[in-house]
Amino acid sequence: MPISLVVLFSIAMLFKYEAGIRTRAIDFIGAGLLVSGTTTSVMALNSFTGASVTPLHPVLWLSDAILLWAGFGWRMVTAKSPLVPLQILTEKTILLCAVGLLCCQGSNIGMAVYLPLYYQHQFAFSASEAGFAILGLLGGIMLGAYLPPRLLLLNPHYKPMVLGAASVALAGALLLTAVLALMPVLVGVEIATIALGLGIGCAYPVFTLATQNAAGSARMGAAIGVLGFMRAMGGTIGVATVGAVAVASGLTETVGSSTAPAGVPMWTISLVAAGLLAVCVIALSALPPRALEGFAPKR
Repeated sequence: MPISLVVLFSIAMLFKYEAGIRTRAIDFIGAGLLVSGTTTSVMALNSFTGASVTPLHPVLWLSDAILLWAGFGWRMVTAKSPLVPLQILTEKTILLCAVGLLCCQGSNIGMAVYLPLYYQHQFAFSASEAGFAILGLLGGIMLGAYLPPRLLLLNPHYKPMVLGAASVALAGALLLTAVLALMPVLVGVEIATIALGLGIGCAYPVFTLATQNAAGSARMGAAIGVLGFMRAMGGTIGVATVGAVAVASGLTETVGSSTAPAGVPMWTISLVAAGLLAVCVIALSALPPRALEGFAPKR
């Protein structure tokens, strides 16, 4: 809340409109439907996965979510100036990049939240040690994000790069699953998580650049807004789904607790990331083979 108040105050006092900039009305109805549809979807997901107990039955949450999303779709078609122009989602590159970002973010956040708990259970790490152990994943993401802008200067055709990055991330998730299931040693886990993070980190900037390239200046704001929304939804879906598996495996129980898990092995937490990244690879395989504007190959 304090940070939000600072942002609101800064915008109100410091932001200046430039003369000649064309503005458009804010679609408050569409924004309300979007927020309501997102909230009910998250509540339905949490209810079905057992991540939280709510007064409404999961089916009711799901029914409400479907109705609200249908209303948002109707608003996009009928509104004079919709919150998300329909042309944004009918652009193949933008839609596929949004799906890819959702999957990568879900894998990233899901693993970042629950891998430290695995370290505590499997290797008897303290909370601080588990936090340091997750640096392999985070370091891979930071290193991966550094590479695409430099590689795109050599070849502005981004599809091979982003598809290769997603494939590396998928290979890392599958390797992590194999290590956790067959030979849960810290060195193997770190190698797998570095590969997972490197692939995800390398894909992140390309999603943004490809979306900006496809949207053009007139629709860029709405397109980037869609990416931001899909990033947030990806994190929510990833945490909720991995969390459901973690609860079923007993991973969220206190170390040494006598509570019996439901029989799901703990290594299955990484299968969620692998499944999301498999969807990401399939989506990116269908990307149109375009080149980024303004990224001329170096000679």
